Amino acid sequence: MTISEYKEHFKTELSGLYTDSENAFLSSIFIEKITGFNSFYQRRFSDQELLLDDEKKLSEVCTELKTGKPYQHILGEAEFYGMTFFVNKHVLIPRPETEELLELAIKKFTPPHYQVTA
Repeated sequence: MTISEYKEHFKTELSGLYTDSENAFLSSIFIEKITGFNSFYQRRFSDQELLLDDEKKLSEVCTELKTGKPYQHILGEAEFYGMTFFVNKHVLIPRPETEELLELAIKKFTPPHYQVTA
């Protein structure tokens, strides 16, 4: 199966659970995690055949997603405020709303003369 064929398969398998844009995002993330092919490589070499072992792992991802398991738990990590955190079923997944709340708190409690630089 090629990268593009897998993406279409992923979309078909999970169309009832996710929108097309969510499917594209998730398939790209899992292809990169399992194969190491970033999104540029995936687009440029979409006719690249996947290894059988990678196909098997990606199939397992589809199966887990169908159960409603959060993709962050499958990945084992989640992004929060520019950092990557380990997550599993015992850890709450950071929400985007929490990042917004953190931003508001930082603005509220940062003195006006103090500049935060990244």
